[in-house]
Amino acid sequence: GLVVIAEGFADRAYDGAGRLLPRREAGAILEHEDVVRTQLRHLLNGRVITVERRVIPLAIRSLCLHNDTPNAVRLARMIRAELDHAGIEVLAPSHADD
Repeated sequence: GLVVIAEGFADRAYDGAGRLLPRREAGAILEHEDVVRTQLRHLLNGRVITVERRVIPLAIRSLCLHNDTPNAVRLARMIRAELDHAGIEVLAPSHADD
C-alpha cells in the first residue's frame, strides 16, 4: 500500500550503475552552481551523467537537494528558478500522482 516515488539528486554524483557515489569518495558532493544546474537539467530530461562521463537513463518524479551541501540555500533558489522557467509545478509528495 506504499507509494514509491523515484528520486533524483541534484547535488550528488552517480556511478555507472546509476547509484549514488558514496559521500566519502572525491567528487560525490556536487556543490558548484553550474555543475548542479547541469545535473538538474539532465535529471529533468530523464538521464544523468555518471562520474565515468557516460549518459544513462534515470527516470525521476522527485528531486532532492541535501541541506548540508555547501551553498544549499543558494542552490535551492537556483533550482527553483530553473523549475519555474521550465514550467514544472512543484508539489508536495502527497500530490505527486495528481
